[in-house]
Amino acid sequence: MINYKIRLVKKIGTICGMLSSMVYILHVFLGANLWGEYSSIKQPISDLTGEGAPNAELLRIFTGIYGVLAIFFAVTLYLSLSKYVNIPSKIGMVLLIIMEISSFLGYSLFPLDDISAGMTFQNLMHIIVTAIVVITTIGSTFFIGIGFRKIENMRTLGAFIILCGGIITISGASTGIVISNSIPILGLIERINIFTVQLMIFILSLFLAKNNKFLWDGSW
Repeated sequence: MINYKIRLVKKIGTICGMLSSMVYILHVFLGANLWGEYSSIKQPISDLTGEGAPNAELLRIFTGIYGVLAIFFAVTLYLSLSKYVNIPSKIGMVLLIIMEISSFLGYSLFPLDDISAGMTFQNLMHIIVTAIVVITTIGSTFFIGIGFRKIENMRTLGAFIILCGGIITISGASTGIVISNSIPILGLIERINIFTVQLMIFILSLFLAKNNKFLWDGSW
């Protein structure tokens, strides 16, 4: 009975990755459609839930659900695979957990303040949280990808994750260039970055859900 309950929790945890990605994408498109003057090309996603945004309270419900699902999946991923993978993969999965927790707590506590207010304490903390999320995201993708490339039945998945890591790194670096040169495509660059992260999470979740041998191990 205990093993069955553990397997059930694992099964739920595996699909939470796919669900979290879908909830996140939904909040982005829903927020942009509800806010008529919002520009998905020019404005960052965080504007949708920032202080003073017209539908911030509604969209924060979505980001809250996303955060819980994403953390549950990241923990399930580690607990399900840790006995089967190498040290780089384990490091990457731990970084993924740190990233999801930092994102959930950090952005909940410090949503983007009104940009006209300048560098407020809240905006400073928002930037610090973003830096932590960026570093742990890039780190997790490359550690997981490199680690998986060394495992026989995970090499293709590992290559895909490394590719995602490259896109995330390039788009992340481009953000600084876009901001410093006032190029009006910040929203586009950020979406390339974050949607790539969500795609990676979705594929990881799908892989884990399809490989039942990790789920039928009754232990954590």
